Amino acid sequence: MPNPVIHFRCPPEKRELIDRYGNDPGEQILNDIVTLNTLITHYARQMAGRLTTGEAMLICDVLNSHWHLPEMSNSPGVDHSVSDGIALDGLDAKWSVDGQALMAKLNAMGAIEQLVLIHLAQVFWMNHDKHEDAREYAKRLFRCEEG
Repeated sequence: MPNPVIHFRCPPEKRELIDRYGNDPGEQILNDIVTLNTLITHYARQMAGRLTTGEAMLICDVLNSHWHLPEMSNSPGVDHSVSDGIALDGLDAKWSVDGQALMAKLNAMGAIEQLVLIHLAQVFWMNHDKHEDAREYAKRLFRCEEG
């Protein structure tokens, strides 16, 4: 059975990302997707058990209002968004989280790990309504420790 054809729109300013190596565009996109998935899977496994379920829910809550895009800055800024969510919206109390402990965990993470958190939060919001228990879904998705 032949592979299905997938069509999508590519903004002209992003086309250079596809054409950068001079490969067939479809092959380059597939290669990039596989590479990205491999990186996300690798870092998500390394991060397993670092967050509690409440901390994952707090991160999802903060990132629900807007998407962070990697090209927006040199730093993903999850730590800044979470800090604001704790200070301005009391999300640590809402999710029964030790805000200082969560901030210490985020501050210890590198840019790739923070991008993985952004990716997982995006996946959470795209799929949470397909799951009966959002907390349990977040726990599995973020590979949380108990709590």
